[in-house]
Amino acid sequence: YDENETGNCPTGIAGHTRRAYICQDISQDPRVKSWRDSALKYGFLSSSAFPIILGDKLYGVLTIYSGEVNLFGSEEVDLLREVCGDIALALNSIELEKEKKEAEKKLKESEEKYRNLVERANDGIVIIQDGIMKFVNQRTADFWGGTINEIIGTPFIKYIHPDELDKVEQRYRRRISGEIVPPIYETILKKKDGSSLYVEINEGIISHEGRPADWVIIRDITERKKAEQALRESEERFKDLFDNAPIGYHELDNNGNIIRVNRIEAEMLGHSVEEMIGKPVWKFVVDEELSRQTIIGKLSGKLPPGKQFERVYRRKDGSTLPVLIDDRFITDKEGKVIGIRSIIQDISERRRMEEERLFLQEQLRQSQKMEAIGLLAGGVTHDFNNLLTVIKGSTQLSLMDLREGDPLYANLKEVERAADLVRQLLAFS
Repeated sequence: YDENETGNCPTGIAGHTRRAYICQDISQDPRVKSWRDSALKYGFLSSSAFPIILGDKLYGVLTIYSGEVNLFGSEEVDLLREVCGDIALALNSIELEKEKKEAEKKLKESEEKYRNLVERANDGIVIIQDGIMKFVNQRTADFWGGTINEIIGTPFIKYIHPDELDKVEQRYRRRISGEIVPPIYETILKKKDGSSLYVEINEGIISHEGRPADWVIIRDITERKKAEQALRESEERFKDLFDNAPIGYHELDNNGNIIRVNRIEAEMLGHSVEEMIGKPVWKFVVDEELSRQTIIGKLSGKLPPGKQFERVYRRKDGSTLPVLIDDRFITDKEGKVIGIRSIIQDISERRRMEEERLFLQEQLRQSQKMEAIGLLAGGVTHDFNNLLTVIKGSTQLSLMDLREGDPLYANLKEVERAADLVRQLLAFS
């Protein structure tokens, strides 16, 4: 249909208006002026056009030309309308059949995709109805260790580990009854050979053969469980090592507060771990201000981490504890310092041993000094004894020549006594 004169023909008008267009005499009808000559040229004297419509859909237009005028009476028009209606129904049927075939084709393709998906799935897929296994895929049979035919038609509880049976049965009953139950959970299946299989279950209600059924996806999580167990064991070993290492360990946040400390360090200072967490580390140091300034300097990047430096900590009871500290920075992904981890060693025994070593060295020095003096004294004593022998002998000879009343006699006796006393002192030294 076109709004210009050449497009304003019976077919175009009928299609546009969706009403029958009747021209009983082409030679006289002013509506056909623009195409009259062409029609008369072919001997057409009358025409009619009927839209082929079903509902709102226009399939086309049935146009009839005749060499006679006034051919299309009411009977002919009614008949042609009926014919157009039949044509519309036939075309609609053809179209519906085509759509049906297309839908069936798509459904078949979808079913094939679904079948491939289910059969090739890495997870087990099961449909349970009335407690019976109605469908299982190959993966489910592989999990169990048997065939699909062995499973179909058997109670699902046959495949649940005894320790998990009550839990799984209750979940199934509650879900089938319409109760909202968390769809995902972990459980243990019992394989054909009696061994256990750790799985994750994902369930949901579907319609199977017109009745509710439980759609179950089964995922083998054995490797994940092994990894989780290995991780737990590793964490336990680390915790044991962390808490029972022969050295103290703590971590600080970017404000210098203790965020982690092991049991050994807490025991060193007479505190519990809980008492130390969240407190600035310098609160446990005797020289608190020096420690605070050092920690802040390290966290701000102005100072490097410390290597083997000493500090004196204050215990809860007020006593002191000398320690040796080794620092490491804790950084984020960008390398920014966000904390410090430190190990501390109790060096009180080392200091005690050092003091004892210095004391023993001093004793040795004094002993060596006395030994030297003794050697010197021994040499002097020998020479002095010789002199005393001469002095005493001369004194005794002189006394023999004197009488007791002689004034010199008393003096020589004193010399003799003095010589004996000196000899005794020399013998003692």
